[in-house]
Amino acid sequence: MRASEATRTTLERALTPTQVRAVDEGRLDPEQRDSWSVLLEHTTRILESSASPAVTEALLSAIRVAADEALPAVSGPAPSAHVRLAVEYIERHAADDISVDDIASASALSVRGLQSVFRRELDSTPLRVLGDVRMTRVRSDLCSAVPGDGTSVASVMVRWRVGHQGRFAHAYAQRYGEFPRETLAS
Repeated sequence: MRASEATRTTLERALTPTQVRAVDEGRLDPEQRDSWSVLLEHTTRILESSASPAVTEALLSAIRVAADEALPAVSGPAPSAHVRLAVEYIERHAADDISVDDIASASALSVRGLQSVFRRELDSTPLRVLGDVRMTRVRSDLCSAVPGDGTSVASVMVRWRVGHQGRFAHAYAQRYGEFPRETLAS
């Protein structure tokens, strides 16, 4: 796996879509950019070598804190407790058959309240965030597959409950610049 792909996956797992755009657009000063690059590279190496969920979550949390400090104008206020609960639930249950009702219940909000707070704080929807998390997990699994281990694009998509393969492959290609089968082959 190429370091840039692995680092991109780490970045997308840790940051909000707004923060990812800010990093992509180069809104960091040169000193921050160098520090940020080193942090992401080291974190990515650790995540690749560790299967521990506790270590993974601790490192991703550290990146979130670093992003909040490095990108204060972009990060805005910290997400509300409801949003944090919802996103944590989505991340823990991305491989499960969950609905907006489940996410709303986990965040102690009504469905309408959940959708409203996601729109206001994340400029997104709960299902879009769930889809983003699943896409990131699919990419991670495809990138870490070992030739001959039996991993197929279809099996990974089933694991992460991706519905329509054609639509997903198109969205994946728009986001990553290659189709899932190309990621698996590299």
